[in-house]
Amino acid sequence: MTVIPLRVVVTGDPSDIESAVRQLSPAFGAVVPASPSDFAPGDLWAAIGESLRRFDRRIAGEARHSSLLSAGSVLDDWAALNRHVTSATGSRRDDARFSRRYLRMHRDTSIRHARASYDLVIIIGDVTDPELAKLIDASGLAVATPATTAPITEFIRHLEKNL
Repeated sequence: MTVIPLRVVVTGDPSDIESAVRQLSPAFGAVVPASPSDFAPGDLWAAIGESLRRFDRRIAGEARHSSLLSAGSVLDDWAALNRHVTSATGSRRDDARFSRRYLRMHRDTSIRHARASYDLVIIIGDVTDPELAKLIDASGLAVATPATTAPITEFIRHLEKNL
């Protein structure tokens, strides 16, 4: 199989992503693993620190490859942070104001990174987080959804032919 010279993100239903990445990975030069899908409950400042570390690890991991398959993306990581911050209760007013500003900045940075770094988003199943769906739309990236009834190898052949 030829290595597909694309930088591709796989997202969608978390229960299906791992299997899809395993099936698609031989067609790409590298696989960037997924981040945890959620943040540990509790401290807002710990979540913000973890979000910075995740962003740094992901962009450093992706930067080394001209062809890659990324299980999730900076967009998925932002959506997880958004779920964590918006579900947090009892934050002080200043913390809540800061977290909203931080989320907006992180969102904009994630969209810019996605536009500059990814060629295609493959959605497996459904995007279960509406904020992630909005972020993918805002990125303007090409989106592909393989047919659930066809083997993934057919989808790979389709990508190879249409490059």
